[in-house]
Amino acid sequence: MSHALKKPVKTKKTTFGSHAPKAGIRRKKEAQILKAAEKVFSEFGFRGATTQMIADRAGIPKANLHYYFPTKLALYRNIIEEIFSIWLEAAQSFDESSDPVDALSRYIDKKMEISRSHPNGSKIWANEVMHGAPIIQDYLETTLREWTDTRIAIIQGWIDDGLIDNIDPRHLLYMIWATTQHYADFVHQINTLNGGKKLSNEQWNNACNDVKTIILNGIGATTRAEKMSSIENSRASNSRRRTRIQRENESRILEAALETFSANGFRGTTIDQIAEAAGMSKPNVLYYFRNKEDMHRALLDQLLDIWLNPLRDMDAEGEPLNEILKYVQRKLEISRMHPRESRLFANEILQGAPRIEDMIKGPLKTLVDEKALTIQNWIEAGKIAKCDPYHLIFSIWATTQHYADFDVQVCAMLGEDDPDNRFDVAAEFLGKLFTNGLRV
Repeated sequence: MSHALKKPVKTKKTTFGSHAPKAGIRRKKEAQILKAAEKVFSEFGFRGATTQMIADRAGIPKANLHYYFPTKLALYRNIIEEIFSIWLEAAQSFDESSDPVDALSRYIDKKMEISRSHPNGSKIWANEVMHGAPIIQDYLETTLREWTDTRIAIIQGWIDDGLIDNIDPRHLLYMIWATTQHYADFVHQINTLNGGKKLSNEQWNNACNDVKTIILNGIGATTRAEKMSSIENSRASNSRRRTRIQRENESRILEAALETFSANGFRGTTIDQIAEAAGMSKPNVLYYFRNKEDMHRALLDQLLDIWLNPLRDMDAEGEPLNEILKYVQRKLEISRMHPRESRLFANEILQGAPRIEDMIKGPLKTLVDEKALTIQNWIEAGKIAKCDPYHLIFSIWATTQHYADFDVQVCAMLGEDDPDNRFDVAAEFLGKLFTNGLRV
């Protein structure tokens, strides 16, 4: 007979009518039995425990116990499922925070607290696994493995972002499990070494803080804010003392990074891929950039400068329609000359701008606000047709950048032999479009 453990399924609780009191009594009785069973299983293991022992510990007849739990295995599974569910909930911080310092600190705190509040459940799990997991092996191979893979993906993302050292995510999880569960599984040893006393609240808090400090420092964890500050300081320092060869190597790396990022996106790109595209060793690449986020940010900084220059050139004292049309032509030329950079920027925005929100809210917004005011003044002076200045700028961005971001689609639709001809035709079309749309 298979003892494979199924993933826990929550049952609907009845809270109305004449069944409510009975349901309440049943839940109370089940909780009483489970508490007793947890204690017995933690002391004697699955094979050594008997339902008679559990009934005696719960203070009820054995027949009464079997009314609620037909078999010892049903009891055992219920307890295993409960402790595992609690452990899974402890890792919700991985989904709630993109910062490894915050997410891992909260996870470690939760795991330590579970070891303090549910020591017997932890011991049962440990006993089961140490005996080869005869009852929960399928559970380890399905539910636990699937859950672990999702946590590994998040940790790998932190590694790729340069927020923690390049360690094996699995071993980080094993270390956290081993360290936090030690305070449950080996509580007797800990208490003995503590003079035969349980850890006081102060000692427990110190233990939690020490575990977090050791693990977080051990993996070089840093917050995103600290990382960005480090990047800016490093960039400023490097820019003051780079040699010609260093500048050439940095340019070579960024060219390879641009090609790789524009093809694979940020998440799909690895430093190994960039190093290969640059024809350099990975350690050499990491000499210039600590991680791929540094490269990504450097590329976007360069792009934003290129991207904003045509808007900066819009002259408030010039002829309004002519200034707007020159802006359209310059933006279209950027799409022709810098299609990869445009796609890099578009990809970042599509993902919610997680790495350049400060750039958007800072220099980009400041410049757009300034030029929107210029356009508004032209409108109020009756020099161009009435429209919303911001949406005019947005429409220029959308139509001109489309020829870079959606280049494959544009070429497929046109089916032209001369790939550059589309930009000449587009320039003529957009010139007429905005001239007719804005002429008073």
